[in-house]
Amino acid sequence: MLGHSEVVPAPLPLTWDQVRGQRLRRHGLLEDFPAGSAAQAASAVCGIHAQVASAAALSLARRVRGADVSLLTDALWRERSLVKTYGPRGTVHVFAAHELSLWTAATRALSAKGSRQPPPPESAVLPTPAQSEELRAAVRSVTRGTQLTRDELGAAITAECGPWVDTLASAAWSTGWPHWRLAVDEAVARGVLCYGAPQGNRVTFVRADEWLPDTVTQVWSAAEDAMVDAAPAVLVEVARRYLDAYAPATHQEFAQWFAMPAGQARQVYSALADELVPVDVEGYRSWALQATSPESWEPVTDCIRLLGYFDCFAVGSHPRDELAPPAAAVRAAPHGRGFARGSARRFLCGPLPVLLIDGLVSGVWTYRNQGRGGATEQVRVEVFGRASAGLRRLLTAEVARLAKLLDRDLTLSVGPAAIAAHL
Repeated sequence: MLGHSEVVPAPLPLTWDQVRGQRLRRHGLLEDFPAGSAAQAASAVCGIHAQVASAAALSLARRVRGADVSLLTDALWRERSLVKTYGPRGTVHVFAAHELSLWTAATRALSAKGSRQPPPPESAVLPTPAQSEELRAAVRSVTRGTQLTRDELGAAITAECGPWVDTLASAAWSTGWPHWRLAVDEAVARGVLCYGAPQGNRVTFVRADEWLPDTVTQVWSAAEDAMVDAAPAVLVEVARRYLDAYAPATHQEFAQWFAMPAGQARQVYSALADELVPVDVEGYRSWALQATSPESWEPVTDCIRLLGYFDCFAVGSHPRDELAPPAAAVRAAPHGRGFARGSARRFLCGPLPVLLIDGLVSGVWTYRNQGRGGATEQVRVEVFGRASAGLRRLLTAEVARLAKLLDRDLTLSVGPAAIAAHL
């Protein structure tokens, strides 16, 4: 049984319309976060997925009042109120800078035994403990007081440690990654390094303690080994934040979002038991935070939103059938070329830009040039259903909002869209 209490209360009955309304509100997709609140918005959604930079800029700007897509670059590189690093599932994310310590501590709490990442292949050439420590020291040394591209990092680390660090350590795509590259990735995941301002289309890395001088006073200050019952305290805090943004969610859904084994996620939920309330959403049993008052969640109507690639709302919301229904997956299947058969629902939950109607995936969309000069762009929306006159009016208003965010001249077009899912 999950929890500390001897008696589990009867589940609170909810509807999916209530759940979708709550998630839209928590994500700033119903009412924007205040002007200039980039860090607040990123914190509320547990980080902005930044695998596609332009999509990350849209995700953030869409949630902040009066913003445009320049908000992301300003907050990352000028104000440094945001930081770019590795987040859940090892993917690139943008977090509130003062929360870097929380997310990197959570990464460290996922031990090799606890990670869902596959173990190194038997053919991998692993460094000795002494060589690993030499690599870590070199990463810290060559990045002190400077900003380096990945290639520059490789050259500097190789010069300090010797040519062995430039040999391939593991398979990556069709070639492989050298030892120094894995050491850099480890340093980013552990919060030693973070992304610096790009140089053209090349990413750079900097020492986090120099880039963010207030690192020592960041939000996570508990001891690394702090526990709540059998769960690391930092993972309990991450689960609390996830539930605040994406509830209701089972421990299995939290495990999928953070890429941890379901058994470890169950321990985390058990440690949170006194803060949880069981809910029954039209027959689906799950959990929410008592502090979010799920009994007062309200549905929304006429809420039309165009979300870009890998928007966190789509990536983190479960169960998938209640975000992207089976009928939507069938309609979206032609856009998933290159994906495994049967994965249509998965690419509606991240790899495709989607149309949300009241929090439900109801279409896909893209841009395309219009006319000979291409000065005006169409936003082409493929609706998975009937595009009524009322829906078209709401879509027109949403495209006007998108035009302001992107500072482009955009017009609405409704019909089949030529778009491929992003790998």
